[in-house]
Amino acid sequence: MAMRSAKKVYFRDKIKECSQSRDVKKRWNLINTLLSRNKKSSNVNELHINNSVIVDNKQIADAFNEYFVQISPKLAAEVCDPTSQFTNSSDIQDCSNSYLGPRFVFSQINQINVATSLRQLKVSKTTGMDNIPAKILKISVDIIAPSLTAIFNLSLNSCTYIDAWKKARITPIFKSEDRQKCDNYRPVSILPIISKIFEKKVFDQLYEHLSQNLLLSKYQSGFRPKHSTTSAHIQTCDQWLENMVNGMLNGVVFLDIRKAFDSLDHSILLKKMNEQFGIYGAELKWFESYLTKRQQVCFVNGHTSSRRKITCGTVPQGSILGTLLFLLYINYMPKCLKSTTPCP
Repeated sequence: MAMRSAKKVYFRDKIKECSQSRDVKKRWNLINTLLSRNKKSSNVNELHINNSVIVDNKQIADAFNEYFVQISPKLAAEVCDPTSQFTNSSDIQDCSNSYLGPRFVFSQINQINVATSLRQLKVSKTTGMDNIPAKILKISVDIIAPSLTAIFNLSLNSCTYIDAWKKARITPIFKSEDRQKCDNYRPVSILPIISKIFEKKVFDQLYEHLSQNLLLSKYQSGFRPKHSTTSAHIQTCDQWLENMVNGMLNGVVFLDIRKAFDSLDHSILLKKMNEQFGIYGAELKWFESYLTKRQQVCFVNGHTSSRRKITCGTVPQGSILGTLLFLLYINYMPKCLKSTTPCP
């Protein structure tokens, strides 16, 4: 009886604590605990590839890495138009520029802002391949902030993204259906924590440029601050209700981009950034450096695969800039529609 009362008080206090918090993840964790929804094991016991069964952990890790590296080249072979690509870096300079607004220019990163970001780090953040944990970065703020700020600004000024920060450890995340097939997993990149701090500073500058010049489509609610599925639902329902009031019928078609982040072609993205968003010159060269010559390993069942180079277009899932660059890639898709209205 006493144990039951203690549990009742404990969970009541936890529910009260969560109701006062804005942390949605914390709320769901509590709900899953109350409903005994324990996390399923992330281990992959075997993979089925080309009619063969792989059970060795190192071979499973290598198989996942090979699969993830080959996704983009296979998609490119299916849909790529060679005439739309840049042939080399010099072509970036020669693109015709249809955007007539202000040019995007990097601002120097402030040391105080870097120090603030370091102090706000969650010590639970997963460590990248540089093996520098968040706790070390957080307790050494006053010592490393000046040097990190100098490195960040040097990277922007030299149009070069640091190679060590392009190395990612990939974790396969199971989606649904058969656990023995690589197709049913999506890759999430674990990047160095320092690189994500840097990316956030660049993200803030780029997003400010896009917002001030109204460059992002009003129909895009994904991956944007102060936008969500709720804002998308409101906009969609308002459109449908307006149609109904006017005596019209609503016909809806839902589309899903297959391997969305893996289908992004670097050369096409850079061309769009140059022609449609005012990003060219040194700034475009920096983004080219950020996107290209990346490497990755895959970590599965406590084993690490061999390192592989990423040879074709993709943006790292798990990066800060990746989502915003994807928005730039698909930004003008709504303009392809002539007789209908896109939903966010």
